[in-house]
Amino acid sequence: MPLGPHIVLDDLWDPQGFVLFLGRMRAYKGLDLLAEAWSSLDPDDRSAGLRVIGEATSDAKVQEALAALRSLGANVDTRWIAEDAISGALKGARLIVLPYREASQSGVVTLAKSAQIPILATNVGGLAEQAMGRDDHVDIARQEIRGSMMGTPFEGRSLIGFDKGTKKWFNVWIDSMGTGLLVSDGVENDKGKCWTFTGSFEGPAGPIESRTTITITGEDEFTWVNHMAG
Repeated sequence: MPLGPHIVLDDLWDPQGFVLFLGRMRAYKGLDLLAEAWSSLDPDDRSAGLRVIGEATSDAKVQEALAALRSLGANVDTRWIAEDAISGALKGARLIVLPYREASQSGVVTLAKSAQIPILATNVGGLAEQAMGRDDHVDIARQEIRGSMMGTPFEGRSLIGFDKGTKKWFNVWIDSMGTGLLVSDGVENDKGKCWTFTGSFEGPAGPIESRTTITITGEDEFTWVNHMAG
């Protein structure tokens, strides 16, 4: 029986990390929310790249969201995914996004955890609990930093959390001086008072290594120190 248009392993490329939406595209999957969130980023911050892969319905809302994502530079592929191509799609991803409007659980979460890729999901149904592996709730801290760097106004934003599936802390970071998304793994020190995150991103002259240390210094105070080398 003919499969129709579908993705095979050879269709996939291996870029230097991208943000990935994977799975069948239905209205409840929140592709419109993804388009809204992606459009809120500066063009330079979107340089990490967004890839949307999966069989799509002809639903008007889905098609409208896909058109919006394409206009924002996302690579959209609406073919069915062959089973042997899934691991290839995950291999290049630095972050899996699940912007669902409703869900109980998702097979994509299981795939992401197996590949040890950080997950960013909406807190609906049992999705967040599955993504973080928690029985009660998800603890994710949103961080915003504003100041100056080398005499230039600076702004940075991050999401920090603990993935009990991979047993790792993670930090997803974007700032006004960078041109991409930095996803770092972290370790906890000093009984929950200090975290160190390490990762890398592509700079103009090649890979740049990053190390960020966050230390709690009081009930409502902390220090944030970042070192880069490349």
